[in-house]
Amino acid sequence: MSLATSHGPSALSRISGVSWDTGISNCEVCGFTLWAPITKLQVSWVGLYNDARFPGRLLLSLDDHFEHLDAVPDVQASAFFTDVRHASAVLRHALSLDPPMG
Repeated sequence: MSLATSHGPSALSRISGVSWDTGISNCEVCGFTLWAPITKLQVSWVGLYNDARFPGRLLLSLDDHFEHLDAVPDVQASAFFTDVRHASAVLRHALSLDPPMG
């Protein structure tokens, strides 16, 4: 069961700034497309991937195409990692995966 079918958009929409969006197109260089785009982040798109082995699996796709991670300019790479951290926190919070405080 994927996040998309088990929790639906409302689980992620509880977090401000996250909405389902289908306005992403294929990469003009390699043709990559996110399976279920959710929202645009600072320098990337985040989307869900339907894989029953990994419920809630997220993919982040950098706006610009690069063949290698070491080719991404430092400022853009830093912003991408910020996007990764933000998407992780949103997913964890939306699915109540944070351990109880106390």
